[in-house]
This record gives sequence, C-alpha cells and structure tokens, in this order.
Amino acid sequence: MKILRNISLASKNTFQIPVIAKEFIILDNCEDIYRNYNKIGDKLRNAFVLGGGSNILFVGNQNIPIVSLGFKGQKLIKHLRNCVLVEVLAGTLWDDFVEWAVQRKLYGIENLSFIPGTIGGAVVQNIGAYGAEISDFIENITVLDTQTGEIKIFPKGESGFGYRTSLFKQEGGRFMVLKVSIRLYKTPKFNLSHKDLQAFRNDNQLTLEKIRKHIYTVRNRKLPDWKHEPNAGSVFVNPIVNKNKLKELQQSFLDIPYYEVSEGKELFREDDKNNNLYYKIPAAWLIDKAGLKGFKLGGAKVSEKHALVIVNEQDKTGNDIYALIKHVQNTILEKFGINLKPEIRILVNGRLVN
Repeated sequence: MKILRNISLASKNTFQIPVIAKEFIILDNCEDIYRNYNKIGDKLRNAFVLGGGSNILFVGNQNIPIVSLGFKGQKLIKHLRNCVLVEVLAGTLWDDFVEWAVQRKLYGIENLSFIPGTIGGAVVQNIGAYGAEISDFIENITVLDTQTGEIKIFPKGESGFGYRTSLFKQEGGRFMVLKVSIRLYKTPKFNLSHKDLQAFRNDNQLTLEKIRKHIYTVRNRKLPDWKHEPNAGSVFVNPIVNKNKLKELQQSFLDIPYYEVSEGKELFREDDKNNNLYYKIPAAWLIDKAGLKGFKLGGAKVSEKHALVIVNEQDKTGNDIYALIKHVQNTILEKFGINLKPEIRILVNGRLVN
C-alpha cells in the first residue's frame, strides 16, 4: 500500500485534466485492504475508486482520497460442460482480459473489445457495445463494503444491472469491486445483432480474431483517439422514451431514429396495454440535430467526429467540459423535451454529482 499526497491526476484520466488529488492511495493486492482496513477504513469510506480513468471527469482539485487498485490478473476457476468460469481481479485492464479470452478461443466478450478502463470500472458502469453488455457474462462480484469493512459476494441477479448502471454505481462508491467471476463459452457463440456486425452472418469461417479486428476498425473510424484528442468516450447514455413520447417527437422530426428495447419499465408509469414498449433514441443524433457537433465552449468541444464525445482542447480544471455538458443537456431538453443523462462519472471538488 502506498499513500501519495498532492499529486497531479493528468496521467490518470483520459481527459488529461491536471487537477490535484490531496491523497492518492495505491492498493497493490487484496491483502492490503484486509490487513490495513483498521488504518485506512475511514479514508475508504469517503474515497473515490479510480479505474482506468476513461469514464471520469475531474472538476477542480479533489479533496477526497482517490484509490487505485493495482491487483491484476485472471485465472480459470471452473470448467463446466460448454463454458468456463474465470475469476478476474478488479485492477485488470478490461481489454487485456478480452485479448486473453480471444487468444484462448473463449467466446462471449469479443464484442466488447477495445473498451478502455479496468474490470472494476466495467462492472460499475455495466459497459456495453455492439449488442453486448458485461452483465451478460457475470456470475458474481466480490466487493468490499467500505462502510463496514465486510467482504460480500453479489450474484448477478442482486447487482442491480441496467443500461449503463449497476448497484455499485447507484450506491455512489460504498462497494469497492475486488474481483469478478465471468462465464465464457468454449464453443462459438457469436452475437451479430448489431448493425455493424450483421455482414458476418453468412460468414462460415468467422473467428474471434476477425470480430476483434473489425471492431477495432469501426471504433477507430467513429471515435477520436483519447491519446491525441483527450476525451472519455461517450459522455451521455442514449435516452429511453415511451411510445407516447416517441409519437410526439415523430410529429416534428420524421427522420428520428429509434429501436425498441426491453429496458425502461422503471422510468414510466403508463397504465395501458402497451406499457411494455420502450424505445431508445441515439443521443448522438439528438446532439447533431441540435447543431452542437463541433460546438466549442472555452477549452472544450463537442467532437466533429462523433457527437457523443467531448474533447478537451485546453481545459485545465474540468470546468469548461462540465459547462459544455450542461449546455448540451439544456439544449436537448429545450429542443426535444428529453433529459440527457451523463454516462461518465463527474467528480466536482471531491463530490460525485451523478
């Protein structure tokens, strides 16, 4: 365990914002936590656990402890008839694990290739792409309850997974993810439901490597590289609307794209026979339609390559990016009557605001 003081977070977030962390705690293994909880429990109760820094906006200097989990790796823990269970430590880079699985011809998570960040962050966020989510493959999650010091195991069904959310996100940092048990398949189980993958449906020689290479090409074409244009990927989640809201929008915007989803029942309380129908609208389309693609505010800009991405051009404090997020939200609410919710976490002077 290491405790560093007053260090820059510039290299620890993909927005590359050089704000200062009052305390930065590095935990190199789970034993660090068990052995030192009596010493650092108070710090952990008020800390923010930082994964790969790819889904966080730091606004201003951070006056709470920032925790980094240094324990990494994965191991097979159980062979079943057509699948295996793999235990993955929370500090493992997500795409390193995807590559590990692909190299061993273990199927399932290949659609989630090249998403930055760690396993712990991926679970908290319930990352998803190309028709798949990490929660599709999770068996259970081992966490530290920072309020009590207890180690708890949450089965998938008790983890509150939803569209880009989980119990661990909703609880605002109470539970620190330590390791995850993931189910992978021994035989081909390709998910080609996404439009960018449907061309492979008639490919009789489809491989994991081919899927992974294609996703790399698509992501590079659509998304700016954070190493050259500092960003945190998609800033907003795609909003879910009910059928009445969709009809209302179609009266003014005939070209509005949408697709039916099963999520969303908790968002609405319609009492009619069709209340099981919900529709996801691409947030990027809303932002582009509102004329905000390429829009600049201070040192922040909505990417011209992808409207869901905000690029840090010259923002040194995070305030410009935060102001631009609010501007986009206000504009979309005024034009479409839709509240865009941030997908990224926003930490303002040590206070999580979403």
